[in-house]
Amino acid sequence: MAGDLRGQGIGAKLMAEAERRARAAGAGIIQLTTDKSRVRAHAFYERLGYEPSHLGMKKKLG
Repeated sequence: MAGDLRGQGIGAKLMAEAERRARAAGAGIIQLTTDKSRVRAHAFYERLGYEPSHLGMKKKLG
């Protein structure tokens, strides 16, 4: 179903609202985490003005 909704600007509107709320709460920066394999998501965030800034690390303990 999500594929049917892509391209309508819903994600950008949700991100704009999150940013508005963060500013209203006094935040000076907003940060998100995304899996490095999500190339389309990265392109979306970059279109919104987000810049890559960190390299995350994890280790499975199972």
